[in-house]
Amino acid sequence: MSKLLNEVISEFQQREARGFSKYGTTMDREDLSLTEWIAHLREELMDAILYLKKLENDTQRRTDYQEEDSRVNGSSNTDGEADYPRASL
Repeated sequence: MSKLLNEVISEFQQREARGFSKYGTTMDREDLSLTEWIAHLREELMDAILYLKKLENDTQRRTDYQEEDSRVNGSSNTDGEADYPRASL
């Protein structure tokens, strides 16, 4: 088994332990209907979309900031000197 797979399995085991501690049951529970399981999944997926949107916004803000900073401070050229626009002679 790969190291990556072992890490994922470990994370699933830790998550199940936290869930059992919080809810007192595992996914083996049989007290929920199919409709209730679907509702739980839908809610989890909605949360996932929110997480993705947050990351997307944060990444875009970071990129915008870096681009603005680059324009204000000048970008480096291959000689390591600031690359400012030059007036034609």
